[in-house]
Amino acid sequence: MSSRSLVGLFFLVVALLSPWFVSDWFATEKRKADEQVCANQRAVVPVLANTAERSFRSIRRVQAPRVSSAPAPKPAASSKPMAIAKPVPPPETVAPPPPVRTPNRGLTRSIATGAKSLLRNQRGVEVPFSEKASRVASRHNERLDAELKSFGLNLGQPIYLRIFKEEKECEMWMKPRHRREYALFKVYTICASSGKIGPKKREGDLQVPEGFYFVTPNRMMPDHRYHMAFDLGYPNLYDQHHQRTGSHVRMHGGCSSISSLAMGDEDMEEIYTIAAAAMDNGQRFFRVHSFPFRMEDKRMDSRVAGYPGYRTFWGNLKLGYDFFGVMKYPPNVTVSSNGEYVFGAE
Repeated sequence: MSSRSLVGLFFLVVALLSPWFVSDWFATEKRKADEQVCANQRAVVPVLANTAERSFRSIRRVQAPRVSSAPAPKPAASSKPMAIAKPVPPPETVAPPPPVRTPNRGLTRSIATGAKSLLRNQRGVEVPFSEKASRVASRHNERLDAELKSFGLNLGQPIYLRIFKEEKECEMWMKPRHRREYALFKVYTICASSGKIGPKKREGDLQVPEGFYFVTPNRMMPDHRYHMAFDLGYPNLYDQHHQRTGSHVRMHGGCSSISSLAMGDEDMEEIYTIAAAAMDNGQRFFRVHSFPFRMEDKRMDSRVAGYPGYRTFWGNLKLGYDFFGVMKYPPNVTVSSNGEYVFGAE
């Protein structure tokens, strides 16, 4: 066989065997690479597990979870390999919170003022401002604080007034904190009032009303011509139902009066200061109940005998008088469709 033929045969054999050699070489190299990857994973897994355990312990110390006394359930056996959780970064790697910005003091004051104004509007409390009332309050507050504390009371607590025309007395009752019953603070002497016992029926009859009235902040008059005053709210719904007329019935300073109650300047300053403090502290209105006299049974019988026309009217008033005598807090007063006072709890 010629040399050329041998060379040709050699290249033919190489061409036939080369795919097998190449594929075997690639398979060997791939197997080596896989073995190296497995070795690397076996080396890395313990490191990852330790990191995850440290992170878990750190988070558990921060969160302080409640430890249950029940034994932990055993994990179910599985043929699948356990998945390695991705390690959680420790808390110190968490970015710190952004710095707190100092609030704008002017804006804070504006918001606080607006909230206070809104609260006052919701309560319906807005006693008219007066330089004179401020001066009067500053003159009386220290003495009143000490005097009220001796009765277990405080300036700013809710108040209730009772008028007794025949006795010429005005009782000031106040509601102590955490109690429903009112406590008597003081009995003021009415300096002057016109008329006699019996209701006010018409404008100009000089009578002081008898019945159940209330004073709201807009009825407070710190700059009244008779020093200081508040309007009683006559005629009320009862008076209107019975077509009684009149207006400007007030409690005020001084010692002269027409259809009103003159208390004298000093006592009126004290009454006004206590009433204004109660309203500034949240009392939406205070009640003023006006009676012809102290309506105990014997007194009632003797007065009705002299004024038989007022039997029904005074009998209706006595229900409200007796309500307070028993309950020690003023009744909530409404007027029925047939024109009678109706009394109930607040």
